[in-house]
Amino acid sequence: MVFETLKPLDLDLIKEIQDVNVRSLYKLDEICRKYDIRYWVAYGTLLGAIRHKGFIPWDDDLDVCMIRDDFEKLCNVPSEEWGEEFQFCSPFSDDEIHDLPYGRVYIRNSQIQCYRDVYYWKKWSDGKAWNTKLILDIFIFDYLPDDDNLYRRLHNKLFPLLDKRYKLVKLKPTTNKTDIVSRIKFIMKILYSRTMRTIYKKPWRRIAEIYSRAVKSYPKGSRIGTYGTTDFHTYKYDDVFPLL
Repeated sequence: MVFETLKPLDLDLIKEIQDVNVRSLYKLDEICRKYDIRYWVAYGTLLGAIRHKGFIPWDDDLDVCMIRDDFEKLCNVPSEEWGEEFQFCSPFSDDEIHDLPYGRVYIRNSQIQCYRDVYYWKKWSDGKAWNTKLILDIFIFDYLPDDDNLYRRLHNKLFPLLDKRYKLVKLKPTTNKTDIVSRIKFIMKILYSRTMRTIYKKPWRRIAEIYSRAVKSYPKGSRIGTYGTTDFHTYKYDDVFPLL
């Protein structure tokens, strides 16, 4: 299955992607029930379920959330459980297809190519155009301090670790711009990533470990959320749990 998304929004193509990608949610649910792992749908997936009784018509991925303890249980599920159709990746995964500091379920025999894939990103391994697969995102939630100012300070401290450093060492930075500033930035990114890969071999794992240890050591209150996204959205634990 190859889905070309270089064209303007094609709702027929999006619907085809949705029909295939929903299988990853069924598989995740099957595994979570078997291993007693809690999760809930969120963001665009939740909005689509409520407002459209399915997907948002123009949405092509799936979003779920887990408390970190449950996510760590999911990481310990034997890879054989995912079968040949699905691939689970965590922030510690070495597979170069996975370039973000949260979890994902990929459909193996699918391929997505968009404008940025073909003209902007290259793979480290062979320098060829980067592409991804159909995805289900698994966002990791932590218990957060009740003090808003403290949460924001901790967020501002941790977020750059994931938003910049993790992506630089895992994602394949390149550019199609020719101006001098863009070229200098490109060279600096390459040098940083190569240096980190030389020193730590697998620097994305080190960054994920630092982040995980940090959030576990921070004060915990009655709210849950993440330090790893651009927003400051938090949720009362009692508003989410118990899950239905």
